[in-house]
Amino acid sequence: MPEAFNLIITHLPTYRNYIVARRQVLDLLNRPIIVDVQPNVMFLRVDESDKAVESFRRALVDKDTPILRVIPVDKVVEPYVEEVSEWVKRVFYEKCSNKSSFAIRMDGHLYSRDPEKVKGWLPRDEAIKIIASEINNPVNLSDPQCLVYIKIVQLYGYTELASLTIGPPSRILSIPKMKGY
Repeated sequence: MPEAFNLIITHLPTYRNYIVARRQVLDLLNRPIIVDVQPNVMFLRVDESDKAVESFRRALVDKDTPILRVIPVDKVVEPYVEEVSEWVKRVFYEKCSNKSSFAIRMDGHLYSRDPEKVKGWLPRDEAIKIIASEINNPVNLSDPQCLVYIKIVQLYGYTELASLTIGPPSRILSIPKMKGY
């Protein structure tokens, strides 16, 4: 079953920047489906998310763009630490070697299904520790060979989900970093 979306694009604020970013997306990608738009974020369904990232990397290196980041998504799951942890465990060794160092970065907060936990989201550090416990590789927070990036998003304005991106940090395109800003 395909994911709801497999590419996230963030852009500078304002409607004008959205229009320019949307035009660049439609010009660069082959038949993208814009699944949802939130302030400064587009969620897309594309044939191959890693190829889409590379298309942006090549095309935008010397162009002005309001696009800030292009993030390929490996999996979209409910925002519970137990589910995220299970999927990270499944996908990590498909995307990274069993010797590569790793780091976990998370935008947003996860919840727990554990009835012992207080209702509401978990502290970020606690969620990261739970997820990291599933990976037996060395941790390197400053220069990891493999990155586990978890972004909590709201799809359609109310459905909260966790997107997972696992692999070398270079999979995520940061336009400001690429251009040396």
